[in-house]
Amino acid sequence: MIKRAPSSVKRFLNPQGLNPKKVGALFLLALVASSFVCDLTEGVAKEIKELYWPSQEKNDATYVIDDTGVPLVDYGYIDGVHIGVQRNPVTVEMKALLYYEAYEQGCEEDRQLFLNCADWLVNNSKEYKGCAVFEYEFPWSYGGMTPPWRSGMAQGMALQVLIRAHDLTRDEKYLMCAEKSLALFFIDVEDGGVTRKHESNGWWYEEYADEGSMQTKVLNGMMFAVVGIYEYSRYTGDEDAQYLLDEGIKALKNELPYYDNKRYSSYDILGNHSGQYHEVHIQLLERLHTITGEGIFKQYHERWESYEKSPYAIQLILNPTKMRVLFYAGNTFVLLILFWTILYVIERLLSK
Repeated sequence: MIKRAPSSVKRFLNPQGLNPKKVGALFLLALVASSFVCDLTEGVAKEIKELYWPSQEKNDATYVIDDTGVPLVDYGYIDGVHIGVQRNPVTVEMKALLYYEAYEQGCEEDRQLFLNCADWLVNNSKEYKGCAVFEYEFPWSYGGMTPPWRSGMAQGMALQVLIRAHDLTRDEKYLMCAEKSLALFFIDVEDGGVTRKHESNGWWYEEYADEGSMQTKVLNGMMFAVVGIYEYSRYTGDEDAQYLLDEGIKALKNELPYYDNKRYSSYDILGNHSGQYHEVHIQLLERLHTITGEGIFKQYHERWESYEKSPYAIQLILNPTKMRVLFYAGNTFVLLILFWTILYVIERLLSK
């Protein structure tokens, strides 16, 4: 004998039309279940994102590789201003390092692509007070940048590319350009450089540097600059590079506490959410601890990594990155369809 469902259950599962209570209950169930599913599958989603959704910008820019392997970026409109297709020195440098890594892993054709990017840096650097500067020739709303503006991150990552190009070819043009690139770190932002000097608190190398611009002190840009200076110092044994490294490390040690918001790291000194850069901060802190042995970098690496292990719902609220929101929304939609299908099957069985 088949036991009949209670009348209250039948009313809820009534297949006649859309029951608002039913829809609401299913949606709520999907929201809750999605949080648990995201917790279980976030690692896989991050790997997929790295493969198919690479991004170095906080916008929907489109990346294009020219015939020589050097990337361009089509920014389209940013905050109502048409930026269009541009060369971004950091994008060129990041692509160059990816080519170099692929070459080291046995992809011979990437050797020339790497050198093409290195040559682009040498050929497109601008001379300023004896320095080689990798300028940005387009406006940028963040920080109020007006062209041409400069970047400590671009200067630092250029060092990484140029010393590798020199090591690969022994062509002195790369080392000469690297030496001139390093020199810009000695010049204050207000004098056309990239550095904010704070006497006993070290030197901060601004990712967004322009005369009269606000002090944004973007954390990931500073750390990339310091890593680049370190690699140049290790490669050349240059005393000036060691001094810049020491001042940069001192500044980071003093400023790091201001970037900790208890549940996420800040993108800049203004307290903006780090978003996808939170993971970048974690990776760079690990690298800085390896370089310096300073306990503070290990401390914040472990602390910020623990924030990533918080329940997905908490991460979504406190640090709602684009990837995180889309992943949660996608899971919720799939689960809603799944639950609705299961409910439909149950309804059909009960209606017989």
